[in-house]
Amino acid sequence: MLHTMRGAAASLVVALALLGGTAGSALGSSGQVDEFHDGFDFSADLDICGIPIHGDFVGFSNVVIKDGTELRALHRHFTWTNLDNGKVLKLFSSGVSRGLSVTDNGNGTITIVTAVSGTQRIYNDSGVVAVATGRIVFADTIDIGDPNDPEDDVFVSSEILSLAGPHPDEDFCDMFARALL
Repeated sequence: MLHTMRGAAASLVVALALLGGTAGSALGSSGQVDEFHDGFDFSADLDICGIPIHGDFVGFSNVVIKDGTELRALHRHFTWTNLDNGKVLKLFSSGVSRGLSVTDNGNGTITIVTAVSGTQRIYNDSGVVAVATGRIVFADTIDIGDPNDPEDDVFVSSEILSLAGPHPDEDFCDMFARALL
């Protein structure tokens, strides 16, 4: 789920990077700098790891793009509520991501390589369930459809290229089920 949500967000990041951002100013003499703030705040009923949940998702980013390289300060708050028993699981994450590369695969897809450094904390009423701190580098593949329409982009896959720092050994779905069932 987190990789899927990250992949969807990466699609938006690439679309914005390719468009040059939504607002900007020329700062310094070494190149164009675009700066913008984006965010999301929505709720949805979903099936995650076979568990019917109601999710509330809030997050924001402060983004700087300079000479085609993106740096993003991230803050995310997710709340998942099991629709069958009312148990709640929350995620807080904060960190910095940096777009490392975008590759046109020549088949209508692009691959976005991103490095994220920071902390994710997943917790419920009993306390902390999982903590991940450090750096992860991942590659997301996106079917871009019409290159002029970021709304038709479709997440295809995600692959972890490297992982550094303490991360839980438990599979996400196993942890999710343990906390919400």
